[in-house]
Formats: sequence, C-alpha cells, structure tokens
Amino acid sequence: MLPKMVSKALMVPLTRVFLTIGMLLSSLAIVSTAEAGLRKLETYKVQLDELSTLKEPSLDWRNPRLDVNFELPTSDWVEDVELFINIHAEQKPNKYLPLLVHFNGADPLPIYPQGESFQARIKLDRSHVRSHGNTVGISFDKPTGCVAMKDGSWDIDLSDSFLVLKAHTPSTLFHIRQVKNRLQSPLSAPKTVAIKAKGANRYRLEMLASQGTALNMNDTPRFTLSNSPADLEIVIGTRRDIASEIKGTELAEFTGPTIGITRNKPVRMILTADDETSLLELAKEFASYELPATRKSYVVGGSLQWQTPFSTLRAPVIGKKPISELGPTGFDRGWGNSAKSFSFNIDNPLTAEGRLQLQLMAGPDVDPSSDVSITLNGSHLEDVKLARKTNTKEIFLPRGLLKGMDNELIIAPELTPKKQSRDCAAAAPHPGFVVGKKSHLRIKTDISGPAADLTRFAASGYPFSNQNGAQTDIILNTSRASDRAAAMRVMAQLARSHGTGWTETEVYTLKTVNADTKRHKLFIGPNLNATAPRGLSAAVEGRKRAPKVIQTAELDITPISLLSVRPSVRGGIVALYENPQSDSHLQAYITSVRGHNFSRTMDNLLRGDHWNKLEGSMARWNRNTVEMGRTAFNINIQEVAPVKSMPKFDLAAFEMPDFAIPEIDLDPLKERLAAASTQTLIGINRLWDSAANKVTSRFSQPKPTPAQPQYQPPTTMASSGPTIRLKPTPAQKPYVSYASQKTSQYKPVTRASRIGNDLQNTTQSSLRSVGEWIDGFMSRSRNLVSGGSTAQGESNILTYAILASLLLLLIGLASPKAKN
Repeated sequence: MLPKMVSKALMVPLTRVFLTIGMLLSSLAIVSTAEAGLRKLETYKVQLDELSTLKEPSLDWRNPRLDVNFELPTSDWVEDVELFINIHAEQKPNKYLPLLVHFNGADPLPIYPQGESFQARIKLDRSHVRSHGNTVGISFDKPTGCVAMKDGSWDIDLSDSFLVLKAHTPSTLFHIRQVKNRLQSPLSAPKTVAIKAKGANRYRLEMLASQGTALNMNDTPRFTLSNSPADLEIVIGTRRDIASEIKGTELAEFTGPTIGITRNKPVRMILTADDETSLLELAKEFASYELPATRKSYVVGGSLQWQTPFSTLRAPVIGKKPISELGPTGFDRGWGNSAKSFSFNIDNPLTAEGRLQLQLMAGPDVDPSSDVSITLNGSHLEDVKLARKTNTKEIFLPRGLLKGMDNELIIAPELTPKKQSRDCAAAAPHPGFVVGKKSHLRIKTDISGPAADLTRFAASGYPFSNQNGAQTDIILNTSRASDRAAAMRVMAQLARSHGTGWTETEVYTLKTVNADTKRHKLFIGPNLNATAPRGLSAAVEGRKRAPKVIQTAELDITPISLLSVRPSVRGGIVALYENPQSDSHLQAYITSVRGHNFSRTMDNLLRGDHWNKLEGSMARWNRNTVEMGRTAFNINIQEVAPVKSMPKFDLAAFEMPDFAIPEIDLDPLKERLAAASTQTLIGINRLWDSAANKVTSRFSQPKPTPAQPQYQPPTTMASSGPTIRLKPTPAQKPYVSYASQKTSQYKPVTRASRIGNDLQNTTQSSLRSVGEWIDGFMSRSRNLVSGGSTAQGESNILTYAILASLLLLLIGLASPKAKN
C-alpha cells in the first residue's frame, strides 16, 4: 500500500517536470527558428581616419597617447575585434621603449618595434566591448610616466589603419533608429545598396530611393538593381506589387504609406503604400527628410515631415557660419599634434570668396612662441601667433580657393609650454587651447559667372536642380540594369551636392522621352540619342582632335613612311549644351567613351576629388585626371518662382456638435416696438429741421432780421408708448455773414474774395442737394415705420444712427473753425 501511495505522490512532480522540459525545448525551437531567419554573422571594417577628426597624429613627449572613439553597430554579441595599425618611426625613437595598445580599460597589450616602422594585427579582448563609447588607443610605455624628447616620436598612419569587427545581428527586427545609426556610422554604413522598385513610376522611384539613401549617409554608396548581394536592400512598390516581399510580415496588414524593416541580414527596408500616388509621395518624403529616431520597426507616412529636412542639415555656407556649427572646437589632446578638420559645402565655387575670422584662445602656460597653422583644401593660409590670451585673426579667402563639396579647413596648433624643463609632458599643465565662439566663416557668392558651367553644376546641380528639379527631365540612356544603377549613383551624388532630393523632376528613357522641349534635359548613360550634338558624338567616338601625322624611319632601304596616329581617349565625358528648342534651357550629357564600361567610369568620377574638379562646359576624366574640353558659356536661364505649400497631414475628422437654439416669440413686443420707433423718428426729424435752419441761417446772404420767438405746445402721441415733449425753439440772434465782413474791411474786391463767394455758393448748393436727399430718405423711412414690422423697426434704428452721424458732420462743417 505504501509503495502505491509513494508512486502517486511522485507522479504529479514528475509530470510537471516533463511538461516544463517540453515547454523549454519548444521555446528553444522557436527561438532557433527566429535566429535562423534574423541572426547572422556580419563583418564590419572601417579606416581609423574616418573615426578621428585628427590629421596625421603623432606620439612624442608632448602627447604620448592617442585615443580613437567609435560606436558598435547593434548586435546580440560580438564575436571578434581586431586592430590593424600602421606606424612610422620618426626622430629615432627609443628602441628599448615598447608601445601599449589600450581597449576599454582592458590590460594593455605591449608591442616591441625596437625603433623601426611596423604594421601590426592585434586581437582585442571582446569581453570588454561596450554598447556605447568604445575606445581604442596606443601610447608610450615609460615606467616613470614621463616621456622625454630623447625618446623620439612615432607617426600613426590612420588612413592605412583599420578596425575590423565580427558580430551577430540581433534576433529581433531592427528599429528605424538602429537602421538610421547604421547608415550614418562609418563602421556599419553599407557599401552596396540594392534597390527593387516596381510600378508605373519605377525609374522615378529608383532615383528617389537612391537619393534618400545617400542623403541619410555620409558618402555615396554603390547601387545595384538586380538580385546581387548587397549590404542594404530597399524594396519599393504598392502592396499589391510587392505582395511576395511582405508576405507573413506585419506590413502586409497595414494600410496607408509605410516604411518598415522586415529583415536584418542584409537589412531590408520596405517602402509601400496602397496606390501609386501615395507611394510617390512617400518616396518624395524619403528623399527630403531624415529618418526618425523611433524605437519601432516601422513608421507611417506623413511622420517624416516632422523630421529635420535635408535642405537644412546639408545647406551650403552662404553668408556667416560659426565654426562651432561645423564641428567640435575643443582641443583637449594636450601639447602634441592635435590638428582638427572642419568640412563644409558652398553653392557656387566659381565666384565664391570669403573671410575666415578666428578667435584663438590659449591658457596661461602656453609659450608666446606657439602658433597655429591654418590650411584650406591643402593650401596653407597663415600661421597665427599665440602671443596673448585671446588672439584674433581675419584671413581673406580669394576666388578659386574654394570648391563645391567637402571643403576641408584644418586648424593645427603647435603648442609649447612656458617651463624650460620639457622632459615630462605629464607634469606640464594642460594648455587649454580652444577656438572661440566668435570664430566664423563668411562666404560671399554671386551669379556673375557663366550659367552653363560644370563647376557650379557639380556644386549644386544648377540650373537643373532649381526648385528641386521642377523644370528638368532626366533621360536614362541605358539598356542594362548595371548602367542604370550607375546612373542612380550619379543622381545620388547630385542630391548630396544640392542638399536634398530632386523630388519634382521627371525620369524617362529614350523611348518615352517627354515631348515638352522648354525644359532642361539631363541625359545619363552610355547611349546617345539621334539629336546629340556632333561635337559630343565625336568626343564619345574618341576623336579628341584631328589625327596627328608623324614620321618614322627604318633601317632598310625603303623610304620613310607616313603613319596616321589617333590618340587614345579613355574615361567619361560630361558636357553642357544649349537646348536647340529653347534659348533659356540647357541640355547636359553624362556618358562614357565608346568601348569603356559606363559603371566603372562613373566610379572613377565619384572617387577621390574628380567631382570637384569639373570645369568649363565640357570636361573629360579618367582614373587619374580631369581636364577641361570647352570653356563655359553664358545663357539666360529662365527662373521659376518656387511654389510653397503647407505639408499635408492626415488629421482625424472633427464635426461640430448640434446646439438647439431656443425660439423667441416677439409678437407681444411688436406693437410697443413700432410705437417707440415712430416716436423716435419724429423726434429726430424735428431735431434735424432745427439744425438745418441753423446751418441755412449761417450761410444766408441777406441781412438777418430779429426772429420772434415761436412757441409750440407740447403734443401727446396717441400710443401706448412714452410721451415726448418738445422744447420751444429759441429766438435767433442777429448775425453778420463772413462775406459782408470781408467786404466792409477790404474795399477793393480781390481774387480771394471772389473765390470765397464762389465757395459759399457752392457750399449752399451742396447743402441744398444733401437736404433734398435726406428729406427723401426720411420720407422712405416713415413709410417703413408705418408698416409696423419688427424687422423694419430694427433696421430703422441703424438708419437713425447713420442720420445722426451725417448731422454731426454738417454741424462740424458749419462751425466757425471749419469756415476759417
């Protein structure tokens, strides 16, 4: 009996244990399924110069350590962190002194270069990885803590040093905020973006998607329009067209325009809507506003309009711009090389000039012999001495020094402490060098240069980007998807130079070109249309100039032969021409030389500084150089005023509630109101007659006779209303007219007296006409009052007010002050 009871007692706990184990196994199966679809191992690589604002930093006695800060991309865990570093020996460094590599407070790793230049691959401790604020650094290892001048120096080549990270993507979908950070981080920014657009506006959607992606990044990526592997996928189309892409996701259940994330590796971003019109508006928002920092995996259409527009974030410098708005101005690296770079764009580098106002402040321990080197776009401008605590310097920036995109201003302080014992930088106080708040950049531009110039076209897209391309047609001269993807990269670069997407332009192919000729035309692709200028066709074919005839000599007896040699032309061509159908519009061609790959040619154009070197109205480029083929010309560009409209917001419908207005019965008051209005009218009429008599007597010509007082007995109105008693009219006093006084004083009749008489006669006739009109109006008012209508009685009150105003006006005209 006991064993049975024990077995029954154990059955319940064992059953619970088995159920719990089964639930855990099922949950693990579910998690593993989710991780199989989302979690992937991803590799990130970035150059250290993209993470640091310093230029060519060094390690020496003045600054024995260099730190570089970076942020990790969102991931579940980090698999591996490696540092590839390239260091050059300068000034005979101490071969017995090792270097230390630091990472987030972990134990430093020593390197023994023995005073020679070296390259090292260092595996960092992944257990010290932080979610935010990671730091990797390198420093001298001196037991005493003081590095002396005799220990030499090292130069760190940041452009040839890399940080490589391997991490697993999250098991849950990325948030829009996380995708935004990945696009803007040098460590995780995608190198290749795949765009899959469907629908009637496919080409235009591809252009807006490429422009919006590049504007959310710090560089222009490569694009692909096929199923090739990419770091980021953008799928854009109506829900019906991309049903297979959003099947099984929550985006398939939404309505209205939506941007969402459906996959992490590679990141897949969906832009979708219910119809073509809403989808196009969503694509325009994507190319005009930055992504919101929301913690959701989707964002509905219209919410982007609440974000900061790209036109504000990437606006070129026009007028005054504080240096603090271009980057951090604090120099906290000590006494060593701490040069910082500030980048900015301008609108028209062809005619731009400016001034750089600097306020350089140094601490009390900085020696007056210290100076600051100022460099712009590789040209040394000036050295500013730090002779005082606050040093002000104004530097003129002439024309030709500035470029359209990515102007680089470098401020490099070379500081020396006042103390003579300079063997220990750690013992010296901090220099406290900073660029003051009054430091600013002032750029002055005008439009005096040629309108058809590639320099301005590359800087801002002018005139094709005016009003975001409202007067421009883009024609894709491509027959392959790879060439069209290269054209999208060019359009993305034009959006970055303009500062926002070309949301109002139209996109066509050679087969569907717009028939409207009074528009700017931008042709992009390796194929030329039949209407292309002859000079461009000759350049594309490789006929750079007339064939060159040279003589060659041989050792045999045959005579010297003449050979025609055609110079080889490589690369691409960009040219501006006047539109043959419109003298106020331009045509632009961006193409490659015959026989050369268009996609590779566009890569060469956007690599390095080729884009900023375009000039004239025709330019050629290859992998190594850019040269001008034709001088720019001027044209009267037809400007169209931009149409400003308020953004459309989908607000909830609101209806006013119905309020019941009570009905008021005025019939009992009808008779009393009619009687009161009649009495008021009679009183005002008599008052008017009295005033009119006074005015007439003042302007009368005959001598006045004493008037006898007239008495009128009070009358009682036969009505139920109040009784009105009228006072008797007072007797009139003798009055001498103004005209008679003038005649008696001045015997000779002058022109002024005649003018006075004419004015008096004119005034009397005017008063007579006004009196007749008022009498007629009063008679009509009496007829209205006799009707007894309540509404008419109320209207008569307004009439009486108007009459009283006229009466006061006439009395004012008749006063002596008015006469004089």
